[in-house]
Amino acid sequence: MGFQVEKINEHVAITRLSGRIDVMSSHILRSNFELVSRQGYRFLVVDLGDVSFLDSSGLSALVSGLRHMRNQGGTLVLAEPNERVEATLRLTNFHRFFAIYDVMEQALQALTKSQDNSPSIQSSYYSDSADISF
Repeated sequence: MGFQVEKINEHVAITRLSGRIDVMSSHILRSNFELVSRQGYRFLVVDLGDVSFLDSSGLSALVSGLRHMRNQGGTLVLAEPNERVEATLRLTNFHRFFAIYDVMEQALQALTKSQDNSPSIQSSYYSDSADISF
């Protein structure tokens, strides 16, 4: 699994994931989410475009990241999932937990707006999304 962080501003970052997110790499993803938070980022866009595989451990790591960001007064959104990852998110109903955007610019715009308001972001990717508190 690859993990790169791109700073957008002092509180917003994009995390670009690549490869497999599974039982062998999910603990690394959890640790990286914590590290990004400690660096002061509270609003995260997770770019899933280059993720080749996502299993239940990977899904759990994403939920852990969302909880962590919300505990810091921010949030985590998903962007640009490929067809395989999108199918996994739909089959597991994870689109009900996450705001998911098919275009990176939409995700960034939503997070930029949420810095001034409470981060209750609704997905423009899935029309049946719901914001669920943890």
